This record gives sequence, structure tokens and C-alpha cells, in this order.
Amino acid sequence: MNTNFNIKLSNVGISHKKMQVVARVIKNMKVKDVIHFLELQNSLPARYYVNMFKNFLSNLTDGYDPDKFYVNYVVTSVGGRRLRSYKAKSRGRGFEVRKRGKSNILVNVIYK
Repeated sequence: MNTNFNIKLSNVGISHKKMQVVARVIKNMKVKDVIHFLELQNSLPARYYVNMFKNFLSNLTDGYDPDKFYVNYVVTSVGGRRLRSYKAKSRGRGFEVRKRGKSNILVNVIYK
């Protein structure tokens, strides 16, 4: 019995490229192993993934075995509102600075 679950986290305050580094590592791993592995990492993206997977396991209600969940795929994308500010340039002009430091995460988990 293969069952798919989608876990989504929106508007994370980290760029999607930094989140993608962790996403490549955790693909095709058990969820329990992912939590144990990422708790030892000293990075902010790893903390977001750990919290996301812990919340997923705590919200299970149908008597699933937590050791049988595997990460199928992880998608990170640019999301959220962009911060806009202006920087002074010569001749009284203003230059618009766009900060795109938000990301969305979608994790597909399979129960085998």
C-alpha cells in the first residue's frame, strides 16, 4: 500500500538555492533518518526541514508506522513578496533594489 502525502511550507525567509542544497541530500531517505541527520547540521535550512517533518509525524492520526515514510521528491521555488527599496544614485536618481529572499517548499512523502 503506497500512500502519498504532500507537505508544504510557504514564504520561508531563506533563498530557494540554500533550501535546494538540503533538498538534494534528503531525497529518497527515510523521514526518521532525515530528522536525525538534519538535527546534527548547523544550518538554518536544515532547521526548517526538521520542524516540517516533526510536525508531519505529529499530525498523523491513522496509525501509520513512522519508520515506513520515505521522501519521494522535494521541490523548492521562489515565492512570497519581494522587498523593494531604493538606493541613491548619481544625478538625483533612485535605483530600485529587489530582495528575493523568500522560498516555497513542497515535499512529497510516500508510505511504503
